[in-house]
Amino acid sequence: MSKKIIGIGHAIVDISCQVDDEFLKKNNLVKGSMTLIDNDLFHKLSQLKISKISSGGSVGNSIATMASLNANCEFFGVVGDDEFGKMFINDLEKTSTKFIGIVEKNKSSATCFILITADGERTMCTYLGCASNIAEEFIAKIDFSSAKLLYLEGYLWDGNTTSNSLKLAIKNAKQNDCQIAFSLSDAFCVERHRDDFINLIKNDLDILFANDNEYLALSHDQKFDLKLANDFIKNISSENKKLLTIITRGDKGCCVFNNIFNNYQFPSNKVKKIIDTTGAGDNFASGWLLGFEDYRQKSANNNLPRDENSNRLIIEKSAYLANFLAGKIIQKIGARFDQQEINEIKKTINL
Repeated sequence: MSKKIIGIGHAIVDISCQVDDEFLKKNNLVKGSMTLIDNDLFHKLSQLKISKISSGGSVGNSIATMASLNANCEFFGVVGDDEFGKMFINDLEKTSTKFIGIVEKNKSSATCFILITADGERTMCTYLGCASNIAEEFIAKIDFSSAKLLYLEGYLWDGNTTSNSLKLAIKNAKQNDCQIAFSLSDAFCVERHRDDFINLIKNDLDILFANDNEYLALSHDQKFDLKLANDFIKNISSENKKLLTIITRGDKGCCVFNNIFNNYQFPSNKVKKIIDTTGAGDNFASGWLLGFEDYRQKSANNNLPRDENSNRLIIEKSAYLANFLAGKIIQKIGARFDQQEINEIKKTINL
């Protein structure tokens, strides 16, 4: 069996509801952001008409897509012993993902109200429940000996998860020659944990995912500029030459930065109508990680020289698959593909 991808993230069930911009304003919600909510707002949102209930979580979504496309995946998260917890585990196992997390007795699983406006933008209101109770003793039991990649989300720094737990996961993964991939998750999340994230980028990461708003929260630039982004990333990763940074820019496509070869820009896939952007970044990341590993392995097996041209080809094909999956997921409600959609995707791509 191929080496596995291990994801650690908040195990969350998404409750999708359609609202208008006025609803967001009345409740002081910033459109397109993620807000941690209290019981009062949770109960208010519970009165909304529900469009869909589905398993979610940023890394959980990425892992589910990769496993559905035949990657060997495991997911660590914490759920309660309730119906949402059972649903989360069951949905993962349907994708052939192995759940290696914890079920906490007499605790509530995390839920996220996904508020979708007419333009397809999603605003997330998250009740973490027990999802952030990721203790060192649990992390210490994860077996990285047959893993090739550890994927983490910035959201993990919110809630009760201790930085020591995450440092231990990274340490154990690196001791087993795992690559470390990381998503900044949300601009407000970056603002809350900027120093920790910069330290990760400088010392530990192999692959960094961010959208342009998350990047701006990290860099403190006023607007996105390719040259400024290039300079900032090269400076921040001057001691981490292996770092590959991918910044997504919505309909403007994505930019790829590294310290060794040239930087690249790739266009997004054009879609007829955006329905729901909830899983765009998560599925972009899954496409990138799948494509990058697959095409890099094919390059090695064919004894292709690792020069500028071969590296560009690997990055180009990774960007294609990432943009393809992101473009597909935003044309439906929800952040995960069903089996019929996965079958159609498999007919289109070559993995």
